[in-house]
Amino acid sequence: MNDEKLLEQEILASFERGEWKPVRNQKREIARLRTAAEEGVPYQTLMASVLHKFVSGRLVETQRRITNKVRS
Repeated sequence: MNDEKLLEQEILASFERGEWKPVRNQKREIARLRTAAEEGVPYQTLMASVLHKFVSGRLVETQRRITNKVRS
């Protein structure tokens, strides 16, 4: 079996186990990915990297620190 088929099966199994979460703000996420692509990372390479990191457990959600800026 080729690597592409194995990766597809891993992704499907991950989805079926309920490991996928909805993206809260799809427009912002798509814009972020497109920006990365514009900065020199081809979009398909970026998506393959993100998927591979997720499947291997190396892609984790982090909490963002929110700061309140006071305008003068």
